[in-house]
Amino acid sequence: MGVVWLNTDSGIYHMPGTVHYGMTKTGVYMCKADADATGNKPAANGQ
Repeated sequence: MGVVWLNTDSGIYHMPGTVHYGMTKTGVYMCKADADATGNKPAANGQ
């Protein structure tokens, strides 16, 4: 699927085009598959 923004403090990732994409205080860009494989979760309501 593409690149997501992972909030490294919460383990929640955000999809491109959402309000928090690239905007949390701490985080990294990473492949969605890698984010899922390491136990991270998508933001509620696609945020």
